[in-house]
Amino acid sequence: EKVISITGNGSKFEDFKKYKLIEYDDTQIDPVTKKVDVTDILTIEWPEDWKQDYYTYDWSLWSTNSTDPDNISECCQLFQADSGTLRVEAELWKDDTRETGPQYYTRWLASMQIWFLDNIHYGGTTDEERFDALEDSQRKFCSNASYGKNQYICDNFKVLEKTIYATDEGRTAYSLLTNYDLRWANLGMWNYLGTITEVYDGEDAWQIWTDFDADVYEYSRHVVDRFNSSLVLLDTTEPIPSVPATPVTIVTEDGIQYKANRAWEDYPVWDEEEFTDIANSTKITKYNVVCGADCNISLDENMDVGEVMTKVWNGTDKELNDWLALEYGASSDNPHAGKTWDSEKQEWVEVAEDKWIYETVDLKRFQDKKLHDEIWNVYTSMTPKHIIEEIDSFLIETDDAGGGAAFIQRCIDEDEYGCGPPDVSNSKFVISFDPLDMAPTSGERKALLQPGKLKDAVATNLLKMVLTHENAHILSLSSSQSDNDLIGWEELLVDDDWKETNLAKTKQVFTQKEAACAPNHYDYNSGCLKEDSYLNLFFQKFWADIYPEYHYWFEFADFQKSNKSHADFHQKYYDRFLTYYAGSHPAEDFAESFTVFVLWDEEAIDNHKKWCTKEGWNLTAENELAYWKWCDKIYRDNSIWEEKIRFFYDFPELVEMRDFIRSNL
Repeated sequence: EKVISITGNGSKFEDFKKYKLIEYDDTQIDPVTKKVDVTDILTIEWPEDWKQDYYTYDWSLWSTNSTDPDNISECCQLFQADSGTLRVEAELWKDDTRETGPQYYTRWLASMQIWFLDNIHYGGTTDEERFDALEDSQRKFCSNASYGKNQYICDNFKVLEKTIYATDEGRTAYSLLTNYDLRWANLGMWNYLGTITEVYDGEDAWQIWTDFDADVYEYSRHVVDRFNSSLVLLDTTEPIPSVPATPVTIVTEDGIQYKANRAWEDYPVWDEEEFTDIANSTKITKYNVVCGADCNISLDENMDVGEVMTKVWNGTDKELNDWLALEYGASSDNPHAGKTWDSEKQEWVEVAEDKWIYETVDLKRFQDKKLHDEIWNVYTSMTPKHIIEEIDSFLIETDDAGGGAAFIQRCIDEDEYGCGPPDVSNSKFVISFDPLDMAPTSGERKALLQPGKLKDAVATNLLKMVLTHENAHILSLSSSQSDNDLIGWEELLVDDDWKETNLAKTKQVFTQKEAACAPNHYDYNSGCLKEDSYLNLFFQKFWADIYPEYHYWFEFADFQKSNKSHADFHQKYYDRFLTYYAGSHPAEDFAESFTVFVLWDEEAIDNHKKWCTKEGWNLTAENELAYWKWCDKIYRDNSIWEEKIRFFYDFPELVEMRDFIRSNL
């Protein structure tokens, strides 16, 4: 019998609908006609619900009672105004619709609030003072939270971006993007991205608050922008500015480092059923790279691909680890994994079993131009043009989920790498991406551990970290850095098979070229490095004294022994390397060190030394709060790993490149 709200009015934007907030006096409802005079307050657009697989994503939106004291914030608990009144709220929930089998609990992913501020206290001030007032409100929200009142506390609050723009109506809006952790009373912690946007109405103002799970925000920023831009004030006499505000966004230093941290720390979660049993790398699509004023990709060929074998492990985690140890080599700290001691034979015997169940997946699903463009656009947005101009071919290729996410290679063979002589000079590069790593499909483990990530979405943070690494290779291995005297791999193959190399002959040729290049470093993917080249200077400073103990893959009969040699080498010189992979090759050490140089700042360096006292989970305390941090390595103070980061600061052009990449993450 009451009009509560009017919803469902059409939005001109696909997958959005319009919500109208109205106000009326229920004592004035005509008892016969049930009619009442209403005042239209505002409209705002919000997303339609959607469904993926067996998950539904539901937005719930409702108006509040403007006279309820619980919805009113008096001066100046949160707002620099006489009072703030909560008028509209919305929440996004993720629900598991399965009725049988495993089911995950409903997950909250986002919320939105609209507040009316009566008589703001900072009218007519500068843009920066308006931003300060918004930041003050957000900081009060964070600092006022308590376990007793809210069941959580707010920590690590930072302002990432400051934006001025015009709403759809043409009114000037001021908006902050913030980041913070909520630590719940049950010891759980979640990282959130929030926005607070303010639109002025004379001496009053309206604010839109949004809070998003960090993953949801990254994949749904257009939703937040639509929320904030779509606010239309209906009950106002204030004129709309004749000249809309010029949009401008300022990314703070905290904002730049937040994106860098996401690139370093974020990771895709794969489900076991997503692993494929690909014996050889499979090319899916090839593009030519064309650079003029800009660099773009032009389709060369969609390869003839079909179904490949997939596999699901049908055993325990221990059985899987034992099988992996036998297949790929046991770790140095558990060299007998997958084996048991036979007291009669007085030797270790294998006991691990192959418990894979094999199925198929069609690789044609990855011949998707939209996916390829998304990867390429991320790459070109964060890569200096002079690096892209070194590339001839852009390749989509897979070697299995969890394998090599990407690689670069000189154009040395058309059939093997997609480019090579005589059509393309071997001074050019091919860059390859694995779609099974870059766009992992959704599964049960991901739904549980990363509920905010969307099915088949590009893993952009992983992509940015990998691209930084690959760009370091192009930077350090380009023909401008060496004499371009590559090893002629085509002459070292067994029966022209790129999967089998004549190891003895390879070692002989490499040793000869290495001796001729001395004292400079020789790299078989670049040639004899020039004395003042980046990689040679890096090698002379950090590798020359330990290089005699390093052994290449072609010095071993099988890759398991090679992997063990590299692992042992890393362990012996543990404090020299920033990652385990860095110990596998001088060029990889350079690329990993450059990646850290780009993605870590001084605070990140200090934090890794403070947090990472052991490998794995570390319990640390800060501001009287205890929390866990995962560390792949121990980062001891006053070690060579830190000198490697600082090495790059000696080159102004690399500092400039760092700034360019970081500002475009």
